[in-house]
Amino acid sequence: MEKSNFSPTAVGVFRSPYFFRIGPPNRENAPLIAMYVEKKLVPQHLVIFRDPNETFSLSLSDALIRQFSEDRYQTPIIENFKTADKDKDGFTQHIQDVLTKYHPDFLFIPTNAPTDVTTLLNAIPPTQEYAKLKVFVGSAGYELVQTGAAFTGYTRMLISSSAFPDEWSLLALGKPLPSFFKEYPAIYDPYNLHPQSYTYSRVNSQAMLAYDAVYAFLVASGMTIQQGGTPIPKPNPTAEDIKNALTQIKDSRSFQGITGVISFGSDGNPINKIHFLLHVVDGGYVHVAAYQGCFLVNSTCDNNINIVE
Repeated sequence: MEKSNFSPTAVGVFRSPYFFRIGPPNRENAPLIAMYVEKKLVPQHLVIFRDPNETFSLSLSDALIRQFSEDRYQTPIIENFKTADKDKDGFTQHIQDVLTKYHPDFLFIPTNAPTDVTTLLNAIPPTQEYAKLKVFVGSAGYELVQTGAAFTGYTRMLISSSAFPDEWSLLALGKPLPSFFKEYPAIYDPYNLHPQSYTYSRVNSQAMLAYDAVYAFLVASGMTIQQGGTPIPKPNPTAEDIKNALTQIKDSRSFQGITGVISFGSDGNPINKIHFLLHVVDGGYVHVAAYQGCFLVNSTCDNNINIVE
């Protein structure tokens, strides 16, 4: 059970019939990213920095390139780089050469390494020409924001995430907040010494996804045990039992997770799972820019893309 789409198994390299995940795959996130770029930002000179030897970087960049092509939008310029390369000076020079040559108005760098993001942001000159330049940084940018430290160019960032701690206030107004959001700060910041700090009083997206992944496994385990019959339940479920139970979590057996509706397809991917595009504003605060997917179980969901700001 994988919480998101950031590991090699999660992007499809080592898929098995026993693979399930909570966050949607890159190919399902690409339409959300592309529509926001095309309709909200409307750039004319797009550059994608990607690592052709890193599965997440290649998978997400390929998905976005295909989406731009299907939408008949501008064809991005592709620049290869090495993820988490220790030669930061070399990467900085590469970025500056790209800026000089192409004068991009949108940069895209799918990476899991926060150091790649800081190197890119630091390499952008603080001039009027690049004042409105936006940079899509994937999940790595969220890691930087969660540190609470100020860094160069943070308001340029657009972040992709399958969970957001404020999603209930946006998508479930009037609904009771799951107890998880009270229990988490009570455990990790019992004396309120770190108000609004990620991993203390404020849960991060990875912890939310991990919680739902474990909960889905427990739900499947319970289903398997109950299928053993009464009064003699099945005491030791096998991997095959758990897999078969997980495939039954759909339609009327879908359940409410803290990150949205939990429902699995036959391929182990979540069905119409909510996904967010976030942006960072002054002060380091994170706002929802757009979202797509189903959030509340037993509610109407058209799975349309919604641009918020």
